[in-house]
Amino acid sequence: MTAIITTIISFFLEMMITLYIPYLSISSGILFTLISTWIGSYYFHFKKDYYIYLFCTGLFYDVITNTLLFHAVIFLILGYGFRKTYTWLSKSWYSLILVFIVFLLLYRILSYSILLFCGYLSFNMTHFFMIMISSFLPNIIYGYFLCGLLWISLHRN
Repeated sequence: MTAIITTIISFFLEMMITLYIPYLSISSGILFTLISTWIGSYYFHFKKDYYIYLFCTGLFYDVITNTLLFHAVIFLILGYGFRKTYTWLSKSWYSLILVFIVFLLLYRILSYSILLFCGYLSFNMTHFFMIMISSFLPNIIYGYFLCGLLWISLHRN
């Protein structure tokens, strides 16, 4: 239940920021919902439940952004990779932030490549790098914040 509440709060925070800060909404830089789904993996004991959670969150994201199954599939792929990758690393905040950075870059590359392949976007390397640069710092700060909340919730009596 904690993962779902965190994801809902992250989604509304993401929408508020993109509504009130035009620079970030133009570049689609904020990915708080995606980050919260990765943190949510620690609250699901069964993989099947986690993958259903990822798919439903991505599907909801698709309904809001008017894309059909685009985010549902990407959330599943990256969630699966995130869960597998993080099990190989040490359980520290630094390794979690490193994994966040890698998977945020993978999300950008994967989504941009799919949109290029489908003909939705024309290739513009400057625009691609602007999206990556503008989203980097806010997403990492939010990921670090969620790591702190995760640590508190897992280590309280």
